[in-house]
Amino acid sequence: MIYRSNECYNLIKVDGTPARIRAFKDAVSKSDSEFSFCKILPIPTLLHNIYQYTNAYHFAGKVTNETHRFVTLNKRGAIDSIRNLTPKEMAKLETITPKFGPDWCVENWGCNAEAIDIDLQDYEHQLAYDFITPHSPPRGIIKALRAKFPDLHISAFFDNDQDEIAGYY
Repeated sequence: MIYRSNECYNLIKVDGTPARIRAFKDAVSKSDSEFSFCKILPIPTLLHNIYQYTNAYHFAGKVTNETHRFVTLNKRGAIDSIRNLTPKEMAKLETITPKFGPDWCVENWGCNAEAIDIDLQDYEHQLAYDFITPHSPPRGIIKALRAKFPDLHISAFFDNDQDEIAGYY
């Protein structure tokens, strides 16, 4: 595994019966990832397309078309279109906290993006996931998994070399 700046190395181990291990593996994986935060704690759909003008939002203190816009991306990830929010989208966004995707991820997952460089070691009674997250460990993801799978033993370790912190949680 090659380290880049601002990375947090993570090791998650899951121990249990073979049937519960399989259920766990199915609950956290999707076709393009063996450990998907979005499958465990999905980002509210509206936030996938919202761009927040942070300074304007903090100044206004509420959602307006000057603080948030609906952005559509093309297949290459470039901006295809930008439009004002509809009244229905504005009302829905008011119910979501925080109101911007990366901020929502930090608050709910513990880090602002999905895991990368995932390596899975799959044994009959144990799964071990090695992966990297930006800046900090996914504490919210582990909390959600422990609540969903109380019959499994889930241990989590992180190491952030740049900040010189590491530990179990």
